[in-house]
Amino acid sequence: MGPPQGQRPLQRRAVGGPGRGDANRNLERLSAMRSKRRGLRAVMVTQLVLLLPIMIAMLALVVDCANMSRCKALASAAASEGARHAAANPDLADSEIESYVRGAIGLDDSCTVDIERKALAPKDVTLRVGDKSRVSSIERESLTVNVQIPCRRVFTLAVFDGLAESEPESSSATAISSEVK
Repeated sequence: MGPPQGQRPLQRRAVGGPGRGDANRNLERLSAMRSKRRGLRAVMVTQLVLLLPIMIAMLALVVDCANMSRCKALASAAASEGARHAAANPDLADSEIESYVRGAIGLDDSCTVDIERKALAPKDVTLRVGDKSRVSSIERESLTVNVQIPCRRVFTLAVFDGLAESEPESSSATAISSEVK
């Protein structure tokens, strides 16, 4: 009669337990598995040592690029806000516009804000209301707000020493105010 359904037949072994051949084979297998694990660990450590400096340099480059674009956006926003405020309030002095720009954007003393005013040639216009008309001239003035923000590098790599001293990010915006005389 065979073994019951779903069971394997019993294997017979020699009297006296497992033979020496089985123990030697098991030790060889265990030793081979350990050496494979050591080899995998060594490969992983070598890959980490080789790739980690490259990954750190790439991270530093990404952080520096993000910081440069942040400085550029801040300079652009400050110049635009100053020109908008100057166009809305043409009677303000240059110092008032500068203090508004510094306060609105939160610029510190390391940033420079320059304001240039320039008179433009008057322009003759004809004003018409219904059937009446009148010739008049428009006095125009150009006001340019220049903002420079020093952009400090977050990571200065020894490879790129020439890039460490970068130019400050600058932006300018111009507003033209007109007054009918």
